[in-house]
Amino acid sequence: MQTMTRRDLLSLLAAAALPPPPATAQPIIRTILRDVKPSAIDGPILIHEHLSLGGTDWGIERPASKWYDDVDLIANEVAACRASGVRCIVDMGTSDLGRRIGALRTIATQSNMLIVASGGLHGYPPGTPPKPRIRSPTISTGSRSPNGGERLARWAPPVPRCRWTPRNERR
Repeated sequence: MQTMTRRDLLSLLAAAALPPPPATAQPIIRTILRDVKPSAIDGPILIHEHLSLGGTDWGIERPASKWYDDVDLIANEVAACRASGVRCIVDMGTSDLGRRIGALRTIATQSNMLIVASGGLHGYPPGTPPKPRIRSPTISTGSRSPNGGERLARWAPPVPRCRWTPRNERR
């Protein structure tokens, strides 16, 4: 029978209470079906595509985008992209554009394509006041430095964002 001293016991308990050493973080790309290493993507990436659009959760319907409901058609087109060498597609659809995660999963499964889904909102839900925009620095013509040299950069209001509104949604 082996005996332990109080010092050995305290050392053992202290070592057990320490958190494990941190593992070094490895980069990953989080796709709709699984996480992949960046080195696993051995071809081009399409970085701004819309594979799933339609009506929104807020009740806005977009009749012109009904053909996106044909998931088999989109999956066949994506499979053709894969056959052409494309290895990953970043879908920039958002919930307010009618993106459906289930449709993206089906497309990724049927076409064997890596698909990354974006997040956030494209616009604002109806009834939500728009958030103030941050002004960005732009070069303004006409402002000169006091010594008559180079033009100065000054704060200018941002260019207003233009969005097409379907006729049935206009107020």
